[in-house]
Amino acid sequence: MDAVAAQAQESGAIALLDEVDKALADGKYAEARAALEKLKTQYPNSSAAAGAKALEDKIAQEEAAARSGGAGATSKAAADKVSKEYYALLKSLIGKVAGDKSFTMDDCREYLDKVLPGELMDKLAARLKMERAALEEQWKNRAPADTRQASYGDGSWIVAGKDPSRLSDEAESGGGLEDFKKQKEQQKAIEELRQKAQDNKNYKPQTEADWWTAANAVKRASWLEAAFVEQHLKVVEVRYKNCGGCGGSGVVVSPQTQFCRRCEGLGKEKIVTYQ
Repeated sequence: MDAVAAQAQESGAIALLDEVDKALADGKYAEARAALEKLKTQYPNSSAAAGAKALEDKIAQEEAAARSGGAGATSKAAADKVSKEYYALLKSLIGKVAGDKSFTMDDCREYLDKVLPGELMDKLAARLKMERAALEEQWKNRAPADTRQASYGDGSWIVAGKDPSRLSDEAESGGGLEDFKKQKEQQKAIEELRQKAQDNKNYKPQTEADWWTAANAVKRASWLEAAFVEQHLKVVEVRYKNCGGCGGSGVVVSPQTQFCRRCEGLGKEKIVTYQ
C-alpha cells in the first residue's frame, strides 16, 4: 500500500510539474507559481517537490528577463515576434473599422483614441499566450530599426490644413543665382494661381465628412493608421510629397483655375514613419 501511495504521489506531482512547465513556456508566470505552490503543498515528499527551489528561481529569472526585454538572441527573437504580431494586428483592426460604413470619421477617431490601444494589447496577449505586463515590456524593447510608414494620402489636408506655406519642407539649395531666380518666379506664379482659385466663386471646398464618404476602405485605413501612430506610437519622421493631381502647387487650371480637388489646395501628402 505504501508503494501504491508513493506512486500516486509521484504521478500527481509530475502532472503539476507539467502544468508549471507549460505555464512557463507560455509566459504565464503567475500560473506557473500557483501550480508549483500546489505541488509543494499536496506532494511535499515527491521527487518533483525536492527541486521546487530551483524551479522557483527559474520562474523568477525568466519573468525578470521578460520584463526587462531580456538579452541575447532569444529575447531579441521574442521582441521581434511581438513587434511583428502587433503591427499585423494593428492593420487588421484598423481595416475592420475602416471598412464598416456605419462608422463616421468621428466614430473612428474615438475608437482610435479610447478603444484600440487597450484592445491591441489584450488581443495580442491572448494570441501570444503572454501576461499583459510581460508583453508590454517586450513591446517597449522592440528593435529601433523596425519601422513602418503610413500616409494620410489625399486626406492630408484634414490634419495639415489647406495652406502649403505652413509645411516644413526642406528648402532647395545650391544651383546658383539663375536657379534661385527660377524658384522665385515659380513661387510667384503659384501664388497668383492660388489667388485666382481663391476668387473662383464656383469652387466648393469639400468637408471632412465629404472626403470620408467618398474615400474607399483602403484610403480610410491608411488615414486612420497614420492618425493612430502619430498619437500613440513613436514617430521617427514626418515628410511630405507632392500631390499627384497638381504636382505640389495645390492648384489646377483646367477647366478653370481652382484648388486641386485631390489635395484641397495643400499640394502635399503627409507621410509618417513610425516605430
